[in-house]
Amino acid sequence: MVSDLDKKCLIDVIATRTQEELIEALSQQPKDIREKVEEVCIDMWGGFVKVIEEVFPNAIIVYDRFHVLKMVNKRLNEIRCKLGMRAKGIRHLLLSNREDLTKEEKEELSRLLKDYPILQIAYEEKEELREIYERTRTISGGTRKLRRWLKNAEVFYGEICGLSQVWWVKCILRYITPSEVVERTTKTQRTQRSIDPM
Repeated sequence: MVSDLDKKCLIDVIATRTQEELIEALSQQPKDIREKVEEVCIDMWGGFVKVIEEVFPNAIIVYDRFHVLKMVNKRLNEIRCKLGMRAKGIRHLLLSNREDLTKEEKEELSRLLKDYPILQIAYEEKEELREIYERTRTISGGTRKLRRWLKNAEVFYGEICGLSQVWWVKCILRYITPSEVVERTTKTQRTQRSIDPM
């Protein structure tokens, strides 16, 4: 799915995930238009990077928050399953945002996690990443927080960022902090395209 996030409109639906077909489909846009695209927001599928670099040569790449946290939640649930934690409702409690839980649900989650310290740490790291998204305002602060998070959470979530943690941190920071192109805390005009898997 290709959309213009500024205009909040759907541009195209591309029924493929192969690099070659994506490049061919996106290249249908005139070259001068593609060269004006400044930012592309994508999920973390590695194939997208090559596609964007070829089709939108002047665009910076941003990892979409929704997809990053979706992968973290998926990994957290896998850890739960491996530990054999099957308590009724635990999946919902673990994967929900902490602030969205009722007082009773928070107490229940805390009680259940006491017997699974590894899962409790993985859960706290998931919530810490969400906090970084919510509270980071500067690139230097974000870099420091994300590197610390990776150091603490790597045993649980390290595989998510792939081989290059430096690249991963950079692409996430572009979503949550101002960059040379994007100022998310103002109404600065920008050109942005979003590519999501179907």
